[in-house]
Amino acid sequence: MLLDGFRLLAQEYPDLVNEVRGKGMLMAIEFVDNEIGYDFASEMFRQRVLVAGTLNNAKTIRIEPPLTLTLEQCEQVLKAARKALAALRVSVEEA
Repeated sequence: MLLDGFRLLAQEYPDLVNEVRGKGMLMAIEFVDNEIGYDFASEMFRQRVLVAGTLNNAKTIRIEPPLTLTLEQCEQVLKAARKALAALRVSVEEA
């Protein structure tokens, strides 16, 4: 459910997201550049959703929810991600 939701978001925001990949509950969103990835992570933090960058850059953001994640929580995470991506698109277009 969550991985499929992130893949749908990637289709909606191809100008920001290069790829979504994952296995089980370990997922990654690869953005077009480090700045977009960093800004996405910052926006998710503001919405109280914890995500993490990779060891060497913020271009790829890890999503590692607990195995006890509920359907309602999945929906909240996807809603936060959609909101973050929409805000990023606006800021990129204004730049």
